[in-house]
Amino acid sequence: MDDQRRSPRVVVDLPARIRTRTVSFDGRVRNLSPAGMLFVGGATIDPDAEVEIDLPDGPCAIRAEVRWCADGAAGVHFTERGNRRLLNFVMERAHTG
Repeated sequence: MDDQRRSPRVVVDLPARIRTRTVSFDGRVRNLSPAGMLFVGGATIDPDAEVEIDLPDGPCAIRAEVRWCADGAAGVHFTERGNRRLLNFVMERAHTG
């Protein structure tokens, strides 16, 4: 499978909560970039679903869209472009790795 990512990922292990309008899942973020993240935690969310993400010490309620979901993991694309707080959060994680 071709890797079509535009932004490099930072490997992390952070607690997170992903919320739809009707359900929420607690899990872990396994990688993170300014454009998106990999969420692992038993989530079963339809692709294209609009979600909000809560990260520890990060910007609250990051708006995103689920790109894929399989085997309890979800690929999420952040829909808030130009979110300086989110970019700073990712860059801090990249440097503290």
